[in-house]
Amino acid sequence: MALKPFVFTTASRILFGYGSLSKLPEEAAQLGKRVLLVTGGSSLEASGHRAAIVRGLEERGLDVAFCEGVEAEPSVGTLQKGIDLFREAGCDLVVSVGGGSVMDIGKAVACLSASDRTAQAYFDGEPITRAGSPNIAVPTTSGTGSEVTKVSVLSDHESGRKASIRHDAMMPALALVDPELTFSCPPSVTAASGMDAFCQAIESYTSIRATPLTDAIALEAVRLTGRAVERAVENGADREAREEMALGSLMAGIALGNARLGLVHGIAHPVGILYDIPHGVACAMLLPPVMAYNMEASRAKCGRAAAELGLIDGPSRQDGAEKLLEFVAGLNRRFGIPERLSDLGAERSDFAHILKDGMVSGSTQSNPRPVDEAGFLEVLESVF
Repeated sequence: MALKPFVFTTASRILFGYGSLSKLPEEAAQLGKRVLLVTGGSSLEASGHRAAIVRGLEERGLDVAFCEGVEAEPSVGTLQKGIDLFREAGCDLVVSVGGGSVMDIGKAVACLSASDRTAQAYFDGEPITRAGSPNIAVPTTSGTGSEVTKVSVLSDHESGRKASIRHDAMMPALALVDPELTFSCPPSVTAASGMDAFCQAIESYTSIRATPLTDAIALEAVRLTGRAVERAVENGADREAREEMALGSLMAGIALGNARLGLVHGIAHPVGILYDIPHGVACAMLLPPVMAYNMEASRAKCGRAAAELGLIDGPSRQDGAEKLLEFVAGLNRRFGIPERLSDLGAERSDFAHILKDGMVSGSTQSNPRPVDEAGFLEVLESVF
């Protein structure tokens, strides 16, 4: 059978492995002279990595400006602040060190730095016509895979909307993944981000936009994250588990960047901003009901994933998809993931808002089973 043509993109270069962070200064020096360092909260500083990064960059002759305190669900206002700081300091390179929110802001700041339009204009749909400056993405969690995507997910709290800005110029010039940076993640963050990575691996594997290339990458991401996430949560110092989660998250990011995702993420974005819950928690909660909704459309692939995880004896077993569903539900229970939207204060009157934003999502449109309004509401009701 002839294959459909496809395009595959990812970061220009990837550095992976323990000790990779030490190479950041020399890599940055090849791309710019004045760096905007984008970071999140206080954990990077508490771990000692922030001071080491700044010292290393300055020792290579680079000037460093700072955009700090990026929130967990980054806003359009935070992006505008970053753009303003970049311009005021005369920067020519962004280095973002943090979770997905930090990297999303860093990528967008670098991309939009050459424009005179506002962040709000691009969030509202203004096309990006000029490429900005290069960026380096350094993840400190194993979850989003943002270090290898050309997307920035932002929230507009005034309108209650969560949406993406995307452009080829957002793709990092370098993704630097050092598992050592994830050691400071507490169990709750490790669980939420880890389930996000696992969910992204499953959704990109079963997406209607999947290709043989993304299938191979996504399936390995399922195996790595599915086998390592619980060990990483139970023992944050488990070097092998942290390494497998970092690699699995990276691979899931590569897969989703090319195959897109599915209904879990279509619902998770409006749910996350509406109820102010971590994105990974929303994805974990929604994964079992969406898997059940997609069962017949994705049975064969879910059976193969179950086999890779050792849940069944072989990929042809008919009960593989059900075993995978049971596995996911079990992880959620052990991690204390809420089971119901009503536990978060949701009301059925919220469904119209979630439906409006979720139905237009590219993730919803890539779901393996076609989603109409009735199907969307069926999933919401099942998790209410």
